[in-house]
Amino acid sequence: MENSYTKWRERQEELKEDIRQDAESMVRNDLDEVFVRLHNRYNTISGDISPEQDRKLESYIENISELIAEQVYQNLPEVKH
Repeated sequence: MENSYTKWRERQEELKEDIRQDAESMVRNDLDEVFVRLHNRYNTISGDISPEQDRKLESYIENISELIAEQVYQNLPEVKH
């Protein structure tokens, strides 16, 4: 039988993951918009990205999403640290 602390920790981890997923979705959407706007501004054709650029972009998205999630989580009023 799980104790209440273990359940609380599990809920906290689920909350952190939910925040991270929300952040990642927002970051991806906003970055897509940046690419579109810049391609439109400079009259280029969007879509060509090298494998190395794709790996970098994925890493950046993961890192910034994690950072945002950590910052939001630590500032939630109900989270006790």
